[in-house]
Amino acid sequence: PALSVAYVINDDHLVAEAGEPPINVNRTDPADSNNILKLNVKNRDNEYNSAPVDWRDQGLIDQYGARPGNTIEAEEVCSLETGSLIVSLIGQREAYTRNSYEFTLFPTFCLLEPYDVLTVEDPLLGMVDVWIEEIEEQDDFSLRISAKELPAGLAGSSGATQGLSNNPLNYAADPGPINTP
Repeated sequence: PALSVAYVINDDHLVAEAGEPPINVNRTDPADSNNILKLNVKNRDNEYNSAPVDWRDQGLIDQYGARPGNTIEAEEVCSLETGSLIVSLIGQREAYTRNSYEFTLFPTFCLLEPYDVLTVEDPLLGMVDVWIEEIEEQDDFSLRISAKELPAGLAGSSGATQGLSNNPLNYAADPGPINTP
């Protein structure tokens, strides 16, 4: 995804009703986030048999206990290395992206789309990069934005890979000569 900032938003760009904060912040408890995920892939090196690829955050497991998430089916992935990267990114996003933001912008920001990145400047929050999840147009044409935080460095992978769980036979291999000439 494109991670360049589309706009820098401050209080001058926000529509807020009297007595209401311009930005609503919701923070989930880290104890409620999944710290174990499993991704099922079709392993090309094992005759396209289904192979699970696990992701665990041992620090969160030690601190809050094991919280396994749902198994993700990804039959279109045929490499354990790619599956490891995918499950690692999904797991990190679930475990460490806990803040969500809701705010309303003037109609001049009508070019925004879901998954655009904004930088929100607020006296209390400071500068925060957010990723737009949902845009809802209001009756007065203002835009109600639902966004999640975009922590720096979260797009990295742990690089851990999982080897084959068995030793598949290669039936297409040349058997060689039976009798020596």
